[in-house]
Amino acid sequence: MKEGNSSRMLVPPTLCDGDKIAVVAPAGPVDEESLEKGIGLLSQRFEVVRGSALLRRAGFLAGTDDERLGDLAQALADPSIKGVIAARGGYGTTRLLDRLERLGLPACPKWIVGCSDVTAHLMTAFCRLGMATIHGPMVAGLWRTESADVEELFGLLGGVSDRPDQELSPVFPGSVRGPLLGGNLTVLAHLVGTLDKERLRGAILLLEDVGEAPYRLDRCFVQLRRAGWLEQIGGVVIGELGSGEPDKYGVSAIEALRLQLRDLQTPSASGYPAAHGARNRPFVHGAEVTLEVDSRAARLAFFSLVR
Repeated sequence: MKEGNSSRMLVPPTLCDGDKIAVVAPAGPVDEESLEKGIGLLSQRFEVVRGSALLRRAGFLAGTDDERLGDLAQALADPSIKGVIAARGGYGTTRLLDRLERLGLPACPKWIVGCSDVTAHLMTAFCRLGMATIHGPMVAGLWRTESADVEELFGLLGGVSDRPDQELSPVFPGSVRGPLLGGNLTVLAHLVGTLDKERLRGAILLLEDVGEAPYRLDRCFVQLRRAGWLEQIGGVVIGELGSGEPDKYGVSAIEALRLQLRDLQTPSASGYPAAHGARNRPFVHGAEVTLEVDSRAARLAFFSLVR
């Protein structure tokens, strides 16, 4: 079995029932009805602190950069807040990253939760700071996310790290252990040139997307490969890729990526239930996993976090 990068990771403290968790909107504007449903579920476990600009709108953004950054920076700096969860994705997180980095690591690191566009923040936190985050459901989508995945998110926040393996479909055989990283494929392609690709050495890269034509996903994959990202990684796990229907050329999204992965010849599998559908199984971004793939089956095994 190949071993990935095992450098020590900064793991935020666990949350207890009743702890404060901030809800912020770092990217696109938020639907109020969906937000309230999600906050209702979150409030069953935690005390929710709402960002002051949570329902603002500035075109395709949830408020101006200053407003969105202000909410996020305040939530990260406030020692009484134990976790931060994004309201939704969309677009806009990358606009905040340079200014957020200049603020430095908060004195009390805390869990950050998100997916989709928030992939940019998760990757930056790991590659720049070595900090664990959680790739998982966001607030406006909690009410339509399978309850088991919501409960698993709450468990991860509360320190539960012993979790059942995830059965997958094989793409290319092999066995590798390393940190599980990644998220939205389009966002990852847009991060090329901004992060140290050496931080990806030995990692298992999760790729998901929605609403993108197969050729666009192929283009993003080629971008990662030409930039040298895929030379560093130890394996690939494919999440959800939308409807699964083939395009006018008869090529589906999963088929496009499977062809690329077989050519890459690195251990790979598909079928992880994340991140835009009813399933959005969370995982600790940066935590060690093992990916085992043979011709008939594949499995992703999670390890307990070292705190």
